[in-house]
Amino acid sequence: MTAAGEPFGPFVVRGRVGAGVLVGTPPSPTYGSSSMAVIVTVEIPGGTEEQYREASRQMMAAEWFPPAGFIAHAAGPDGSGGWRVVDFWESEEDFRAFAEHARPLFERAGSPTAVPHVQQAVNVMLRGELPG
Repeated sequence: MTAAGEPFGPFVVRGRVGAGVLVGTPPSPTYGSSSMAVIVTVEIPGGTEEQYREASRQMMAAEWFPPAGFIAHAAGPDGSGGWRVVDFWESEEDFRAFAEHARPLFERAGSPTAVPHVQQAVNVMLRGELPG
């Protein structure tokens, strides 16, 4: 278990892993799945597009990319001079395994320490999986 406030890769964990004290909602199945997907929002104060693009370039070249459990990703400026990332993962464990692989890449890209907010997804809809 990771203690509250302890650095986790390039992130700082709020609460303990798996303790249910991270931002969350009651477990519900995601669209087309019986597993619990999670939404991971990462605020990166002072993060830049250049840092993001460099870390992304390195990740896509890594032998472990795409990571297990990855569903979707979006990123952009946060409106206050930093960077925001929103990911969807099949589980919190998948996200944490990815973060361990990606930590050195974030560090090499000069990305500041960030705080991920993990919450259960009640539903994840992907255009290619919608009925009709």
